[in-house]
Amino acid sequence: MKERREKSGRWRAGMAFILSILLLLLTACTPPPRSDQNRQKSSDMTAETESADELSAEVAVEHPTLVEDSHLLDRYPEEEFSAQDDDQDTETISAVPTDTSEDIAEVGDSTEIEESTEGDVNVSNAESLMDGGEASPAASRASEVKEFGIFFPVLEMPPYEVGAKASIVAVGDVLFHSHMIAGGEQEDGTYDYNFMFEYIRDINGQADYALCDMEGTLAGEPYTGYPLFSAPDAVAEAMKNGGFDMVTAMNNHSIDRWAEGVVRTNQVLRDYGLEVIGTRRSEDETTWSVQELNGIKVGFAAWSYETGRQDDQRSLNGITIPEDALPLVNSFTQEEPYFSEDLKRMTDQATAMREAGAEVLIYFLHSGTEYSSEPNDVQRQLAETLATAGVDVIFNCGPHVILPVESVPRPDYQTPMLCFYSLGNCVSDQLFDTDNNQGRAEDGMIGMVQFERRFDGSVTLCDAGYYLTYCYKLNDGNGRTKNRPIPVRQALYAPGSFGIEGSEDLFEDSLARSTDMMSNNKVDFEFFSEKVNPSDIHVE
Repeated sequence: MKERREKSGRWRAGMAFILSILLLLLTACTPPPRSDQNRQKSSDMTAETESADELSAEVAVEHPTLVEDSHLLDRYPEEEFSAQDDDQDTETISAVPTDTSEDIAEVGDSTEIEESTEGDVNVSNAESLMDGGEASPAASRASEVKEFGIFFPVLEMPPYEVGAKASIVAVGDVLFHSHMIAGGEQEDGTYDYNFMFEYIRDINGQADYALCDMEGTLAGEPYTGYPLFSAPDAVAEAMKNGGFDMVTAMNNHSIDRWAEGVVRTNQVLRDYGLEVIGTRRSEDETTWSVQELNGIKVGFAAWSYETGRQDDQRSLNGITIPEDALPLVNSFTQEEPYFSEDLKRMTDQATAMREAGAEVLIYFLHSGTEYSSEPNDVQRQLAETLATAGVDVIFNCGPHVILPVESVPRPDYQTPMLCFYSLGNCVSDQLFDTDNNQGRAEDGMIGMVQFERRFDGSVTLCDAGYYLTYCYKLNDGNGRTKNRPIPVRQALYAPGSFGIEGSEDLFEDSLARSTDMMSNNKVDFEFFSEKVNPSDIHVE
């Protein structure tokens, strides 16, 4: 699929380039108006043909990208054209495109006019013409050729692919409670969770890049769920096989196993070929990443809220962050005066990613009030600050329920920032009851954005939307659950293909809740919409 997108992009760019060349050639070959003097000279030439030894050439630099280089005949003998006068005498003149100062300098310094017995002309000593010296009759004759507008425009391919697109999808929290850990245990004591993301693999694969939030750690045994999470390494394998490319390891459970857990989680994810943001193994690394997707450089960063200061010490999940873990994690305090200081750290990171070449900035945040129906004040202040800093997209999770999507103005940019205030849970064993139904903690969302390279080289958001998901649980009755995020509309259309026969009511209720929440979206982009099938991610 990615190969098809690349071929399609190259075809479009090639056609645009060819049309540009044809248009410029047509313009260049249009004869300019002839002066009275030239008309008289042309009339005189019909009566008497000038001898071939009068022929010369001049170097004309009409435009930085349009040069008539008849002086480079012996360098480019294969690039020739014939100019005929009224008596059908033919002179062979080489015209070579160039737009470099090096070639122009060569014309001025090293060429001379030489005549052969056959009347062919080698152009030299053009320096005298360029310095304002008088042109010889032969040079005047060369200007007659120029009057016919015979130029070869030089069109360099831009250093980017016009029309190239990069699509990115993101899911919310992957939160391993104890029953989920047990659900992947095999008879031989190993663990396998490759079933977990099987129903969203196609959506992840359709995009150019997919990321998720590993809420908790991969800190090794003993494996534990709430309140101090540590899941088996097989989770990382399942993420990779499920189509994910990047994992944010930064959330309020990142130090559940202290600094050692931070480092090991990061390392295990990388061992399975996953990029990691939000944490790092040492101060020699960055907590952010810039990825090139189809020629578009995208910067990713991740931050999490703290659970308040304890004796002026930062803390996560009620645990004071150890000194050796402080430089390894991106966390912010929600209370002043610390909040303003941490906002500065976050925007400084945006600047660093821009300096590293990022053309698009995406922040994955862990913030918000658990089970809330709307963004809180901290989330809105984060969005406004990051929008002002030039961030393009925020994916947020943490409330464990989905929240509306809004566009946030960016004062110095033509387009606003897109903010997903909460993607909800991707997969977990949480249960939040609403009207005696399995509730909003089971509802999730896959956020999707796509960026496009424009003709002027800039990159802009060209498509965005979301897929609604539901965390479907299969319980074997022995404290073991096999939970999966399933696209809601696809499952309701074909229940048998997703193994939900008899449970359609759960998906219908989820669809009603999620649709109601999405009715509160405030997005200025006309293309923003709900997606249904994997192919709804544009690939043209």
